[in-house]
Amino acid sequence: MAISSAYFHYWGKAARDDPEESSGGEPKWHPLVYHALDVAACGQVLLRRQPAWLENLVRLSGFEAAVLSPWLVFLLALHDLGKFGNGFQSLRPDLKEMLQGSTKPIAYDVRHDTLGYALLMEQLPAWLESPELARRGGNLLRLWATAVAGHHGRPPRNDNRKAHVLQHLPADGPLQHAQEFVGAARVLLLPRDWQFPSRTEGSLEHYKRASWLVAGLAVTAD
Repeated sequence: MAISSAYFHYWGKAARDDPEESSGGEPKWHPLVYHALDVAACGQVLLRRQPAWLENLVRLSGFEAAVLSPWLVFLLALHDLGKFGNGFQSLRPDLKEMLQGSTKPIAYDVRHDTLGYALLMEQLPAWLESPELARRGGNLLRLWATAVAGHHGRPPRNDNRKAHVLQHLPADGPLQHAQEFVGAARVLLLPRDWQFPSRTEGSLEHYKRASWLVAGLAVTAD
């Protein structure tokens, strides 16, 4: 699959559609991928300046810090992955038309946190070429994907995941661009030899406890 820079053509944050909030008649907006990396950078700084946070996550998960820290930062970069969806992008028709040349309205009937969670669960192991992540890491991915995607204070919905992805992320557009961004984030944020551990010492109960810390990290970084 050819890699493009099309993932820059998605907005992540935008000022209200108000002349006083615009500059020179142009709407103020922040690219989705820039916002994603902003949050990842904030999370990285928090882990460095709050070592107890990382120490507790290491203890609960059974991961080594050198493996866990970049994984958490990478997950933070994916916290708003659901904003690639057509429904979210249609919340600002002016930006969608300017960035993607599309004026077709799409209902925002699946929140971006729920759609992002569906993407992480349905696609991330394949995108990372990590069957280990889907097998032994399944519980950890489920809990931590919930924590990261649910960064607005409530868990995302866990129903109809495949249907949500198919409905809101056409394969020849948003889904491909989301995958390309995940690949670029992987190169940028994960060491070249990084692999999901084949075995961790943590238990499911420990993972659940750790997920609260991951959720706090995501909310704070965002």
